[in-house]
Amino acid sequence: MISSVTLRALLRTARSPAASSTQFSRARAVPQIIRRYASMDAAVAPVQIEEKPPARFDGVSNLNNYILRSIIKNLKFKEMTEVQQRILPFLLADETKGNSALVQAKTGTGKTVAFMIPVIQGVYDILSECEDAERRIRKPVALVISPTRELAYQISDEAKKLCSIIPSSERPVIKTVVGGVSRRMEEQKVFRSGGVDILVATPGRLLDYLKEDPKRFGNVQIKVYDEADRLLDQGFAREISEIRSRLERVTKIKQMLMFSATVGQGVVGIAEQELGKNYKFIRTTSKDDVPTHLSVPQSLVLVDKLSDHFEPLVSLLRRQLDEASIDQPFKAVVFLRTGKEVDHYHFLLYHLLRNYDIPIIPISSRLSQAARSRNLEKFKSSATSVLVASDVVARGVDVKNITHVFQVGRAMGTEQYIHRVGRTGRAGKSGQGILILSKKESDFYKSLKSMQINFNDEYTYISDPELTGEISEVARKELDLWQKRRREDELSLLEQKYDAHKRGKMLRKPTEIFSKDIDVVSTVISQFGFYRGVISKRHLSSRDILRDIVAGIGHLGLDPNEKPAIDRQTSAILKNKLALSDKDVREFFVERMAIRKDKWAQNKRLE
Repeated sequence: MISSVTLRALLRTARSPAASSTQFSRARAVPQIIRRYASMDAAVAPVQIEEKPPARFDGVSNLNNYILRSIIKNLKFKEMTEVQQRILPFLLADETKGNSALVQAKTGTGKTVAFMIPVIQGVYDILSECEDAERRIRKPVALVISPTRELAYQISDEAKKLCSIIPSSERPVIKTVVGGVSRRMEEQKVFRSGGVDILVATPGRLLDYLKEDPKRFGNVQIKVYDEADRLLDQGFAREISEIRSRLERVTKIKQMLMFSATVGQGVVGIAEQELGKNYKFIRTTSKDDVPTHLSVPQSLVLVDKLSDHFEPLVSLLRRQLDEASIDQPFKAVVFLRTGKEVDHYHFLLYHLLRNYDIPIIPISSRLSQAARSRNLEKFKSSATSVLVASDVVARGVDVKNITHVFQVGRAMGTEQYIHRVGRTGRAGKSGQGILILSKKESDFYKSLKSMQINFNDEYTYISDPELTGEISEVARKELDLWQKRRREDELSLLEQKYDAHKRGKMLRKPTEIFSKDIDVVSTVISQFGFYRGVISKRHLSSRDILRDIVAGIGHLGLDPNEKPAIDRQTSAILKNKLALSDKDVREFFVERMAIRKDKWAQNKRLE
């Protein structure tokens, strides 16, 4: 079992003896002798659960033998989880086969297998009744709708394993459509090259295809919504409604399944619209169950300013990696607020943790879908690694054996915080959550406390000058590197334009440059935009927020004694969209045009 990260890591002797006694201090008065947990599980009172004999897949009536063999051979499962025990007998029994259902199930409990088995079996039975000519058309018979691309690919991979033993001539064709990839190539691969029987899709991309050619969905009889609550959280209510209305024009859905970790009014409303009022509601969680976010020990680290989050993160990661071993691996997710921060933090952590020789892996919406998929697979397959991520992996993505979740700054809301913590402590495993907050984010702390989230330990971080200097040095190297690349890209573009001019032709398509360029000022502004949105209710002025952020630009590679330079367009955004006055902008930034004027005036004086 892994010991508590805070009790072992924060109080452990630091690399620098001088810093070890001052780096962390208790945020509250506590005894000098610190209680240590013998294990993660000791942090939470155990829940008494009635012992039940494990149910086996081979005991489920009517389960297709091909699917059963696939489960045993490829998934290596024999016994069902609680979710599967509750769902499969109902959805496969003769008297209830094909019924619609709303299922409340926590993530990490095997629900993908639970809903994909009846979907695959239902499609298999439908195709078995078709003539060979009809089967060759291969239009979608089942739709599985997922809130994120990563989850869509994960569902598709699981489904393919479930029907791998089915003879190829009878096997349902399973394919995926998601945003962030080429529409032309995707359409060719999914709808034209062999067709598709079970389509796993994200809402936006599915709606694109429905608008373009609704007739290709005329065979759909089964529809599944996975993570229904997250679909609503991410603002897909309009897309869900439009998908439903467009499908109703071309087909009649015979079976609807909706899975959700939480069942609020929004989910119930969609269920009634999609399923009618005669659907079966199946709760696979006991009222006495301790939710994942309450069963995972959590710790709080407090810092002074909004810009002070990074240093304690580095300190914590280093000390946990010092204690990691083959028997006790360290597999962590670091959640950040914006994609631009992911770029910066990944670069910095890559260099600051280089001595440990472990993968430091980025994932955010700024990466292409192919890169996101590759990076996620790399993280899944590594025993000890750090994933630096935005909220694209906060829900739905199942990665086994994550030992720690670090949250840098406040989440968009308490629900998002809970889902992030839920990446660890899954499937009965232990885990640890660490939240790093500034004093200006105290309202978020109060919101968490109001939801009965108790932090086992609370600490105030005191800056270590040696580590601060090391971080600043690495950040300056990062800035120099990207500025050099930018100059090289600019030169390359000029050469292409000149070559085209000599040949008397214009460039057909402007070369995409700066795609990997990290704009430090944009990172500062993205932080400012995030915080201005989430803590405006506290009536903090934009100036107060920006002052806190700009105070820490040293760890981004900028000289803290100089104002960051911005162009006129950025200045206009700050004033028009982010409600800063001219005076505020001049207080924190300097326009590049003003710099040129100053240099021109200086040169004139020298003349």
